[in-house]
Amino acid sequence: MLREELKKKLRRIEYRALQLVEEQLAGSYHSVFKGKGIEFSEVREYQIGDEVRFIDWNVTARRGVPHTKVFVEERELTVHVLVDVSDSLLWGTDRSKREVAAEIAAVLAFSAALNQDKVGALLFSDKIEKYIPPRKGRKQVMRIITDILSFEPSGKGTDIEAALRYFLQIYPKRGIAFLISDFLVDDIEALREPFAVVRKKNDLISLFIRDEIEENFPDGKFRFFDLEQGSQFMVDLTDYNGELYRRWLKERESLLKGIGFKSKVDFVDIFLNRDYLPPLIRFFQERKRRLRR
Repeated sequence: MLREELKKKLRRIEYRALQLVEEQLAGSYHSVFKGKGIEFSEVREYQIGDEVRFIDWNVTARRGVPHTKVFVEERELTVHVLVDVSDSLLWGTDRSKREVAAEIAAVLAFSAALNQDKVGALLFSDKIEKYIPPRKGRKQVMRIITDILSFEPSGKGTDIEAALRYFLQIYPKRGIAFLISDFLVDDIEALREPFAVVRKKNDLISLFIRDEIEENFPDGKFRFFDLEQGSQFMVDLTDYNGELYRRWLKERESLLKGIGFKSKVDFVDIFLNRDYLPPLIRFFQERKRRLRR
């Protein structure tokens, strides 16, 4: 990607991501992703409305005036965006899946940064391409977005299983992980164990990037070029063949999300041809409802 073109995309993504976060997502992020607990802050004089159970009786006895303990939320979290940079994400009808992945990663990363959380990133294909250790601040977010857009991976395929296992090795602590991919893997069943293992220590959310045309091809014969394998082939989607293809896609999606459901991994569907903000907002709203139960 040319330097000037990259700069324009970065400015556009930064502006849109910050606007969305500040206007619509910052509060949702804070309420959905809680800190590790509460910690003691200070002791002050008791005020009407304070909980009686937090009165510090030792300080009260010494000073002759009721005093209460004050606690604050231990807010700081660590967020990782695990981004698929395989060649299949270079495709898209209006714009590439990778560009949309970068924009969504920016929204999530800025949400974390504005809440003073650390943000890190793992870029992967069928290899581990790059790991960016978590840090705070806008510079860190811009570094992550730049790498997603401009990084030239050495691998072409997709190995989500290996990426999740590597993530656990380099970051064994608790945190939040957003997995951004089109999930074009050969063996979906292979994700069952790593999903479950990662979910034990992390809040894992999968952003499933798709293009509607992939699922709604008209009847006909088409020449396909496999970006990951570098091969070309003809596909006959006329009549019954088209129905078989669509049924196969539905079964594949059902298996993927079923594995995620059993492991308590959330899925958010992102379509290139639609605004990604509504599904993100719905996700945050659903998470809020679950937290209230």
